[in-house]
Amino acid sequence: MKTLAHLCFCLILFSCGDPNLSFEQFEGNWVRAHNTSGELTTERWWNENGLIQGFGLTTRGSDTVFREDLSIELRNGQYYYVVRGVNESPTEFQLTEFSDDYFQFSNADNPFPSKILYQFPSDSMIASLSGNGNTVEFRFGRE
Repeated sequence: MKTLAHLCFCLILFSCGDPNLSFEQFEGNWVRAHNTSGELTTERWWNENGLIQGFGLTTRGSDTVFREDLSIELRNGQYYYVVRGVNESPTEFQLTEFSDDYFQFSNADNPFPSKILYQFPSDSMIASLSGNGNTVEFRFGRE
């Protein structure tokens, strides 16, 4: 049994760099449920020549309150969730776990979030950010 558990762990670990891994669940326009009063938060994702790209945007009326550029990139056999436009330099999170309906990205050197978990139950998306003992969850529906 111990050998089987070790084999399963190795398969998950090494398959995170599978160049055929699909992120099609992300693709589309997502609108956050339960927005703060007067604000609208969206995520938009698309596949451009094999590169998964997107952005997160929060607006209040016609003013942009927050924007981040997002991508999922394959480098050196490993997938990374990359956030640009929030800090001076991009923040990268390595794909550490996945299944058909969730993807978890981690960066232990980033205080918050150190983990980003995307779940895709039915036709919705849940993004959970966690680190330093805190978790923030964002629920989205398709636009």
